Amino acid sequence: MIGRRRFWRTIPLKRKEYDTALEKLTYRHFENPHLGIFSDVILVQIYYETKNELVEYRLKALEQKVRRTKLSPAVKSRYYNFVKSLEKIIKYSWERDLRKTTKIRQEIISTPSIIEREWLLEKLAW
Repeated sequence: MIGRRRFWRTIPLKRKEYDTALEKLTYRHFENPHLGIFSDVILVQIYYETKNELVEYRLKALEQKVRRTKLSPAVKSRYYNFVKSLEKIIKYSWERDLRKTTKIRQEIISTPSIIEREWLLEKLAW
């Protein structure tokens, strides 16, 4: 069984090798539902970083996968909070409105259970 941290290190996203990461993750089936969903989170991040026009569709697919997977409500909440926050970032990022950005930043910081908090906050820094 490969842990999430070890799995994360095997994906070259941190090194901005997006093509390699996509190659490793696309159409992979993971027996562990947490790894499967987390790989989808990474795919969403890659789509966002590469400005892929399908990022919103990938985000909706992630939300649907979380909803259908048998996970505890607390774990589902962490993923849902990520999805909602990234949707807001995508929606308002082109406006460059400091008030909205500050509000989204505060929501992300104050949300107790959210995955990839640092990455989301990094996307708000323009």
